[in-house]
Amino acid sequence: MWYRRQGPVVTAQIAALGGMCFLLGGCHVIARHALLAVVRPPGAFAAATVPPTPDYGDARAWAALPESRDNADIAPPSALPEAQSAAPADCFFVHGTTWANRAGWNEPPGDRAADGYTDRDVLPGQAGAFNAACRVYAPRYRQANLYAFVDAGGSGAAALDLAYSDVE
Repeated sequence: MWYRRQGPVVTAQIAALGGMCFLLGGCHVIARHALLAVVRPPGAFAAATVPPTPDYGDARAWAALPESRDNADIAPPSALPEAQSAAPADCFFVHGTTWANRAGWNEPPGDRAADGYTDRDVLPGQAGAFNAACRVYAPRYRQANLYAFVDAGGSGAAALDLAYSDVE
């Protein structure tokens, strides 16, 4: 093997590197569990605490609409320029869950912090990729808390079902 021919110093370096990878993997697992503990909603999902349904007749219930000036109008630097007004098709864009607030299982409509994150950090790099070819519609929805993806008690599934019902 090549490392044996290099001598004991290289062998020790490889062993040290392997140990560091093992420790970093363990740190990753610990950090993941710590993050999840921080965002876990208190208590079980309860229909009585479900946030109100978004009113999609109101433009404020949309992160992006073709006729609105929004961050889905920002095209990535290497993309074609924004051309929604002449686009031949519609794109119904549902961004992935980003809500990590232990206040509840689903994001309430009008959560300024969550909406700001979606507008600033999600729309330009994701929905903006479609704006040269499509009219982009991106609903604000009652996102499930990130903890819903690892919950084994049924509350996570209920929160995901609620989020899905908004975009269905």
